Amino acid sequence: MGGEWVNATDHEPPKNNYPNYTDIVHLSEKGNYSIRVRAANGIEPLAFSNITNVTIEDDTTLSGLLPITNWDYSEDLQTLTSHSAEQLSSAVISELNKVFNNIIGYQKSETKVDGFKEIGVTCTNAKAVMVEFHIKVAESEITSAQSVFSNSIKHERLGEFNIDKDRAHMDVMYH
Repeated sequence: MGGEWVNATDHEPPKNNYPNYTDIVHLSEKGNYSIRVRAANGIEPLAFSNITNVTIEDDTTLSGLLPITNWDYSEDLQTLTSHSAEQLSSAVISELNKVFNNIIGYQKSETKVDGFKEIGVTCTNAKAVMVEFHIKVAESEITSAQSVFSNSIKHERLGEFNIDKDRAHMDVMYH
């Protein structure tokens, strides 16, 4: 990071039928890095790319509450491996993946439903479902993820679900 250029030499050479390759450079610490690619094909002068800036940062877990008012709570939702819990989890995760797909560092495979709770619907006697979930995003994208979440439910809908936007929430999960 101190202005020194690192030559990456541990790569598989490109082949005629597939001239692309991936090179892995291990960076010792988090921070901002400038990366320049030098392509050599035996013709002088060598070709250089533009400098690309890369930021290495931690991911952050955000926990959320999603009150779904058009799904009836049932006792079998207490067991996350029950058929109805798995069905609801899968549908919620699918919608969350659509919401956060464009957030930098969003880790689709880390999106999980942590549990379900029974909640009452204010204007009726119905028993709705509060979904507890968590997602992982790049540390620099916390505010963007929260904003995208709020915007996605502002019309009180998320895919097939009716949402109580006033009781929905998402914040940084502290351990």
